[in-house]
Amino acid sequence: MTLLTAVNRAQRRLSLAVTATIIADGQEAQNLLYELANIEAEEVLERAEYDFPALKRTQSFTASLASLQASGKPSNFRRAMPDTFWNATQDKRIAGPLTDIEWATLNGQPVVTVNTNYAMFRYDGLHLYPAPTVADTITYEYLINTPVLNFDGVTYQSTFANDSDTYLLGDRLLVLGLVWRYKADKGRDYAEDLKSYEMALAAACVAARGSRAVSVAAPDYDPILGPVNVPETGFGA
Repeated sequence: MTLLTAVNRAQRRLSLAVTATIIADGQEAQNLLYELANIEAEEVLERAEYDFPALKRTQSFTASLASLQASGKPSNFRRAMPDTFWNATQDKRIAGPLTDIEWATLNGQPVVTVNTNYAMFRYDGLHLYPAPTVADTITYEYLINTPVLNFDGVTYQSTFANDSDTYLLGDRLLVLGLVWRYKADKGRDYAEDLKSYEMALAAACVAARGSRAVSVAAPDYDPILGPVNVPETGFGA
């Protein structure tokens, strides 16, 4: 479904008049619902606990022979998935992204022999430490900042621009998000609606990821993933 059909469902749930258009309608209720739809699309991206597969992409680039990687950060970048950095040429892990303290510690100590490479996002883009001396292929997973698909079926956007645009996380979440946000804006009781939304959001993310079952009694070693119960410790372990 589209922004229009999702908003129409929310209008029915909220006992509002169902309209044939949203963005071009111009009425107060439709303007508010349109803005709330955009807020919904923006704020889900702030939720670090949710990493929907529909929002994940792989960045692959050739390393620059400098700390700053010119092609390292894509234009639709929102945040990197931790521990997914990889030197595909050498088939070797790259640790990161690092915290500010970890990055400062690395750059403040003399370089002797470094067995692990590190990644860090700074104000100007992606940096690697130590600076690459070979133009290897680097890859990592990241979440996009464009959760809306234009009606052309090709262009991804950060917000809705047309009634026929679609939401990558599905219409049910958009409808539930619109309902509780509308009630909150109008000063109405929205506690149960927010609860329903949060439960649906969590369930949808788990279902979309196809998460593995977690067991505290599982063996310490997985033949594919390696250690699964005992976290690695130490800098760049």
